[in-house]
Amino acid sequence: MRRLAAATAALFLIGNTCSTPSASPSPSLAPIDGGWPPVVSHPIQSNEAPITGRVQHANGSPAPHYCVILTGGPCAVTTDASGNFTTSFLPGFAITLVIKGAFDGTDGPVVATQTVTAGGPPINVTVP
Repeated sequence: MRRLAAATAALFLIGNTCSTPSASPSPSLAPIDGGWPPVVSHPIQSNEAPITGRVQHANGSPAPHYCVILTGGPCAVTTDASGNFTTSFLPGFAITLVIKGAFDGTDGPVVATQTVTAGGPPINVTVP
């Protein structure tokens, strides 16, 4: 009888411990890494103008290692740990930047696009 009472008490304590709601975690502002291998911009040539900017998540945290493509083709440059990037194109021409995240080894989903003009002010791109 003592064993049964002890076992029942132990189960009661375990059940209460497991069913006690835990505090929900606070939202994290840790960056969500896109996972793209680093690609740095080539030196800007005399016939080119810079395109600079920052890619960030909706909560304001940086989007590190996201791929920035100039309209189409391969990844032109990746964002750094702070979400910043620099690339270049012919001055005065509008170009669409395609931002890809969540590298899976071959490609990643397009998470944002933005049309810019090379030589213009730095841009901010928000991704999910």
